[in-house]
Amino acid sequence: MNLKFSVILICLMFITSCDKEPKDLTLYVSGKTTDCSASESPCLKIKTDLNDSWTVYSGEIIGFSHEIDQDFTLKVKPVDNTEHIFNGDFELIELINQHKSPLELGEGSWNVFFVQEIESFDRAPFLTITEDQTSIHGSTGCNKFKSSLQAERGSFAIGDVALTKMACPNPDVETSFVKMLQKSSTYEILDDTLHLLAEDGTILVKAKHLNVRQ
Repeated sequence: MNLKFSVILICLMFITSCDKEPKDLTLYVSGKTTDCSASESPCLKIKTDLNDSWTVYSGEIIGFSHEIDQDFTLKVKPVDNTEHIFNGDFELIELINQHKSPLELGEGSWNVFFVQEIESFDRAPFLTITEDQTSIHGSTGCNKFKSSLQAERGSFAIGDVALTKMACPNPDVETSFVKMLQKSSTYEILDDTLHLLAEDGTILVKAKHLNVRQ
């Protein structure tokens, strides 16, 4: 009886240990790195679901070589049985896909070339958005402005806009530009062009990407 019980117990322990074996998963790795407190070197940005936001990752993906401006889809296996998978290392099983990274909202600055309700402007406005996408500043083409920003998963919502007080030769341009910024509720980036859109999908602002932050 004791022998039979021991055999059953060993089998249960074996099954339990198998259940705890880390399962393979699909990992998305951004071509953009970021600063992080956990390491002197830049950290990766990863996620396991395309609809999620990027998670800053300071661990190691064994067998994987990262390339700037190249997004990767990987099949990996967690090395450690940690409560949160992003706290441990991964081992590369397969490189599923690799492609050029799309531009991000907080990368560089954006030179505005179209604003709804404005036919032309003497000096083009520009936008600069912080990398964490929590604030925006720039120029209306006359005055400098800044505001808080909420931009996540395609949404775009600015807070109250603070402006400098220079007298503008055409104040209607500045008024319309700020109005379109405040009216914007979503954004999209197509190649090197940023579109700010109203709730009904109407394009309110178009801007070309600038590699240099202004």
